[in-house]
Amino acid sequence: MTLQPAQLHETMAFIAADRAEMVEALAIALAIESDASLQAQLRKLERVPDGEPFMVTPPRSGAWLKLDNDRRVTVHRERLDGLATVDLDLALASNPGLTDALKRALSRTALASAIKLLDSLWEMGGISSRDQYAALRRWSPLLEQLAYKSGTRLSILLDFLRPEIRKNLADGEHASPQWLFLYWSALHVMANLILLASEAQSRPWLNDMASQLSWTIWTPTFPLLRERTVWLAACAARSAVAFGEPVIGQYLATLSKAEHPMKAFDALFGLVAIALDRKDSAASILSEIRSLKQAFVHDRHVPHADYFRMEYDDAMRAILEARARQQTPVEMRELGWGFQSSVGLATRAALCSDPASFSASRRFVGFSILPIVISAAPEEHYCTTAIRWRDLDVSGEDIASIFRRAWVPNSREAASLILH
Repeated sequence: MTLQPAQLHETMAFIAADRAEMVEALAIALAIESDASLQAQLRKLERVPDGEPFMVTPPRSGAWLKLDNDRRVTVHRERLDGLATVDLDLALASNPGLTDALKRALSRTALASAIKLLDSLWEMGGISSRDQYAALRRWSPLLEQLAYKSGTRLSILLDFLRPEIRKNLADGEHASPQWLFLYWSALHVMANLILLASEAQSRPWLNDMASQLSWTIWTPTFPLLRERTVWLAACAARSAVAFGEPVIGQYLATLSKAEHPMKAFDALFGLVAIALDRKDSAASILSEIRSLKQAFVHDRHVPHADYFRMEYDDAMRAILEARARQQTPVEMRELGWGFQSSVGLATRAALCSDPASFSASRRFVGFSILPIVISAAPEEHYCTTAIRWRDLDVSGEDIASIFRRAWVPNSREAASLILH
């Protein structure tokens, strides 16, 4: 399959439109927060007395902005009872003066500030900083659904790029550096976006979405975990935790039908992440995994059965050891992770290492990292300062090698790990 320029251009245009939608939503919120005269007009429209808080519903958003006396905006996923509410869409349609005031506020600083904030999330050349992510996380109720939609669009771009890269690498040729870099960068932007949408409070709309998708080709973790790096796996774990207990049944059903080791690995990875986050569910998840392992041992004859059994055993051990509060220092040392470290989880080793590989302790790295990842704040996925790929010493050869182990069968790679 050859990548068609028209397909690529169309997909890139949709991605640009998604990004513009996020910029607009954030810019309007920043304009309302920063402009006292705009706030005064909104207060006057709803006849809210001075000194009383009120709420604003932004256009095309399920979020609610609460305005307090200090002019600071807080973002909520639900309307707060007892507060007056301004529907900004209706207010703008009926009040030209308000429209002009909003345009002025956007042109002063709000639009530029929104672009600057979101540029860190959409950075193609490296990893954003902890402070940059934290600044955006404050607005997550406003941005999360747009972020997840944008992440999904980027996964479509990856689907377009993958066959051409895979063909070149499988034929022993050098893949285009341009396509490889685009793939790698888009993959990490997708991870940033999914991470931003992975708050526990997002669970209602996440699970509504999960109930409408086919779990034969999708899970909350699979789009990232299948790309076979520890940093992406850490982001995938946050996604599983955000979906939480309501998707345990779907993960178990996916595990029971898995015929490919990486599909089983993904289902177990999601289940362990949820078990470590929701300790009251850990015992039942452990029991279900144990039952499925017994059924697998007795009833199924699939290639690489030993590998499946190792996955089951390591997943169960991860839950049991977390309940006993045992740490995984070997894996932390290998990845260069440290508690309260300035680099957080974004080390070169984490960006390049395979979660489906074995550590020096003969454990799957992916399961071993989960106690650390689940206990870390989302900001700790990032360094204290923004870092470029070249500063992390992630080369084109590294990216090609990572792509090969996930997508290109070869005699040096265990066939059981390759996604065909």
